[in-house]
Amino acid sequence: HDLLEAKVVDGKVVAWSTDVLAFAFAYEPLHGLAGAGLEVPLLAASLVLLLAGALAWPIGAAARKWYGAAPLPAAVRSGTRWTAIASIVALAAALAWAGLFTVVANLTMNHLDGWLHAVQALALVGFVGGWLVAAWNLARRVRTPGRRGATLWAALQFLAGTLVLYVAFAYHLIGFAAGY
Repeated sequence: HDLLEAKVVDGKVVAWSTDVLAFAFAYEPLHGLAGAGLEVPLLAASLVLLLAGALAWPIGAAARKWYGAAPLPAAVRSGTRWTAIASIVALAAALAWAGLFTVVANLTMNHLDGWLHAVQALALVGFVGGWLVAAWNLARRVRTPGRRGATLWAALQFLAGTLVLYVAFAYHLIGFAAGY
């Protein structure tokens, strides 16, 4: 039989575990978005928005060519291109972390140091760089007259990048330390 253990501070449970797991795991209450149950759905929505932003670039170009529409102005075109590239890199970083955690959980591969550092570098470029590009694109869209829909889309992409960056910092996915 397994016994339940709890750490109580000022009359409140701050951590709990069981005899079998206590040597390695102590469960602590979640705070912020995770404690409210919003972190995972918002992160999933953010990743979907990043994917939509990445796919909008080639689909929009193909649609403009198909229907013979005028090409986008250079400023809008560069913002769209860089935002799509940043979205692709951020999605690649998220997939790389998921893949690394899967490999570690299955213990199917030895010597993961190189992979870990590569994923951490990709996360730094993808999450921080993606957020910076989204902020730059939003600032450019706000200063461009007209096209409220484009400004709203840039704002949604910025919010998606902000949430992905928040989760990356909250779970120590950015940086070259081993605590995540």
